[in-house]
Amino acid sequence: KIVADYITEVTGAEQFEIVTHKYDGMAYTPLIKLAKEEAKNGELPEYEGDIDLNKYDTMFIGGPVWWGTYPQVMFTFFKKHVNDLKGKTVIPFTTHEGSGLANCVEDVKDAFPGADVTKGFSIYGHEVRTEKKKVEEVVEWFRILTTNNMEYIKLYNGVQMPTLGYGVFMVSPDECERCVSDALSVGYRLIDTAQAYQNEEGVGNAWRKSGLKREDLFLVTKVWISNNGEEKAAKSIDESLRKLQTEYIDLLLIHQAYGDVFGTWRAMEKAYRAGKVRAIGVSNFQAGRFFDFAHYVEVKPMVNQLQCNTLIQQTGIEPIHAEFGTKVMAWGPLGGQGVDGIVKSEALTAIGAKYGKSAAQVALRWLTQRGIVAIPKSSHKERMAQNFDIFNFTLSDADMAQIAQMNQHDTGTINFGDPQFVKYLISNYG
Repeated sequence: KIVADYITEVTGAEQFEIVTHKYDGMAYTPLIKLAKEEAKNGELPEYEGDIDLNKYDTMFIGGPVWWGTYPQVMFTFFKKHVNDLKGKTVIPFTTHEGSGLANCVEDVKDAFPGADVTKGFSIYGHEVRTEKKKVEEVVEWFRILTTNNMEYIKLYNGVQMPTLGYGVFMVSPDECERCVSDALSVGYRLIDTAQAYQNEEGVGNAWRKSGLKREDLFLVTKVWISNNGEEKAAKSIDESLRKLQTEYIDLLLIHQAYGDVFGTWRAMEKAYRAGKVRAIGVSNFQAGRFFDFAHYVEVKPMVNQLQCNTLIQQTGIEPIHAEFGTKVMAWGPLGGQGVDGIVKSEALTAIGAKYGKSAAQVALRWLTQRGIVAIPKSSHKERMAQNFDIFNFTLSDADMAQIAQMNQHDTGTINFGDPQFVKYLISNYG
């Protein structure tokens, strides 16, 4: 109720309470017993009054988490209005004592087919009651949800991964904490680092000081060649956890396809099963190497991070990825590493003019609409914000097709199978 009151104050929304009086006066234990029996039998409690939803475009739906979802009386409301929210924006929220959003977002999506259901937000109930500063958290979530509705892809193990993140490749250790802090304040929640970048500690410091809950972040790091092999990789994973100041890593990748990658993968599989890692994958594994690797490992790679952008589209490897359920994560989404001309592209600029967006924003949106995770990098907060501002427009099918014709180097500008390149990496880092 406190959160709902604040949303009403900020947005000017009308507020309606869904309350049942069926259990008034009942003691807690018999109430719980009765409610469980009714839920088991599919019986839903009634509520008084009703709402005409036709005049609203956006609707917040909130309540306390109860047995992993909203209270049963809310499902009475859902059932009555199953066809009333098609084409409308629905923002779920919860208060909880450790459950987060639980199954609430999924239940709202199931209840209202055709509605645009956002990822929602959740706040600890005791914090709302006792700490007024937590109201600021509502403001931040509301700002993000109403201006940039982050989109997600689902990995084959069910993990939800943001389609846009912030990368810290070639960001100095001294500068990393400041850059990641700025990125988090803009709204980024996926941060991509690596052991080889030598800035994992900066990422850890930044998120720890941000005030954000760990479950709201998606941290990615990579095992470097020098740590390949089962024993060394296992130790390096624990070291990355220490530097990132976290009990788990959301996505762990093998950085390069050389050395004892199978031994490294065994260590990663063990970390995955132990709960130290939520998802595992690879990086820079081109088609033949990827197939050979994925064919023989037990847990198939969930992600392959590749050089990918409007000029390097990685279409050739798509059927192989599809065979194993692997998603693509794009490094260099705006160019670099031998690829120029994206942010100043006349074609992308012309497309962007139709939406009030820049060429860079169009390039990033093109990737995310393909279901590809993009991790642009910038040390300037203003540019970070511009890169993040891509979820309030959708490229048309014609625009998507036009950009698809820009493909120049489908597999990338770096030949990861070049013997000299391989020799350089192994001799220097193996």
